[in-house]
Amino acid sequence: MAITNHPAAPAGRRLRDQRGAVLVEFALTAVIFLTLIYGSLTYGVIFWVKASLTHAAGEGSRAAVRVDQATAASTAQAEAENVIDKTLPSNSAGWAKPVQAVSAQCANSSNTCLTVTVTYPYKDHPIIPTLPFLPALPSQLKSVSVIQLP
Repeated sequence: MAITNHPAAPAGRRLRDQRGAVLVEFALTAVIFLTLIYGSLTYGVIFWVKASLTHAAGEGSRAAVRVDQATAASTAQAEAENVIDKTLPSNSAGWAKPVQAVSAQCANSSNTCLTVTVTYPYKDHPIIPTLPFLPALPSQLKSVSVIQLP
């Protein structure tokens, strides 16, 4: 009866005995590594969508400054939706609409402020499908831009 891990055992026999262990170690490591990569991509897409919503709200606010106060809200809404159409994938852009643009008196002055709010229900319509064991993702992404009208 030969002892396989004994130093006097042939080197080829010791290597053959370790082949299964290397495969198991690789399988465990690969699953953890690929989960980390997929999680990084998922959170990266969430940050990208949030940045797109912030950009859309800001562009809507800037567009409202260039027009008169009577049409500021509708112009801001149209411009924000235009930016959403350009930045988000076409199958997801519709969920970020309609944009809310509300004119009201500013809190610290007597001027009129326009608030542009863009929301996206990410939990209901994710751009990348999520893994069930990933930590909780945001249910809704929201961006608000407030601008004082001239």
